[in-house]
Amino acid sequence: MKGISTSICADSICYHKRPIVVDAKTAIANCVKSGFKTLDFSFHNYARDGQPISEDNWQDWLKEIRSYADSLGVDWYQGHAFIYPKDGNFDQHNDTYEERIRRSIVGCGIMGVKVLVLHPRNFFIDDDINKPYDFIRSKRENLRYIAGYLKEVEKIPGLKLAIENLFLPATPQKANRYCSCADELIDLVDTIGSDRVGICWDFGHANISGQNQCESLEKIGERLIATHVHDNAGTIDEHLAPFFGRMDWPPIIAKLKEIDYKGYFTLEIQHFAGGLPPVPQMRDQALKLSHDIAEYLFSL
Repeated sequence: MKGISTSICADSICYHKRPIVVDAKTAIANCVKSGFKTLDFSFHNYARDGQPISEDNWQDWLKEIRSYADSLGVDWYQGHAFIYPKDGNFDQHNDTYEERIRRSIVGCGIMGVKVLVLHPRNFFIDDDINKPYDFIRSKRENLRYIAGYLKEVEKIPGLKLAIENLFLPATPQKANRYCSCADELIDLVDTIGSDRVGICWDFGHANISGQNQCESLEKIGERLIATHVHDNAGTIDEHLAPFFGRMDWPPIIAKLKEIDYKGYFTLEIQHFAGGLPPVPQMRDQALKLSHDIAEYLFSL
């Protein structure tokens, strides 16, 4: 592994129904102050309705953020593309949202991001959420969408897409979300067959879905180019710091080293520090603790 990093949403909230507590510059500065030198830029956070990437002057805003981050010595490895809001229960096409994903890709070139994490799309049989997901349609639609995204990615030297594993929602089916397991994610990435596309393994999502983390990482192998590191109790997507949930982290670290993972160990813990009240001392302490936890795990 190259080292540790954190998403800047560690000091804000990235979900579309939650408010952003701090602006991007403050979030970057606070993450740097806590000890992180490499960061993950949440394009999703700032592409929501009313946020800068959704506005006309979005490129100027990103250039300003890049200049500020450069002044602090920040290096960017990962970014997170805009995520379709779950206003409905399956991912219907939306031109406005597709433009925000495109801006996330273009934004990587502006910010210097090397790997952009992208959520796969999910479609149910007959568009009925009470039925199982439609594997054939979900795969076909993802291949179509990702082919379009790759045309933009290939314009930016060195940029890669990392397709992320999702988590199973709390429904009776327990098998109703595409790419919630390593096998489907591997199948999708291998079918795409591009050296610009790999996998982001989200440990919290895998824990909710009941995945064997080490077996999954073994299968993924060299396809792994990004990580989302957070903890939970195995029921909901809590995005807590490691050791604040129920996951067993030392074997995971050993497996990452065994498969020679070459990316960063990247925290995505917006409900740990980001969920705190806007009290600077309290949030600073939580961010510093998250840094120390990541350093400890990286040293194992």
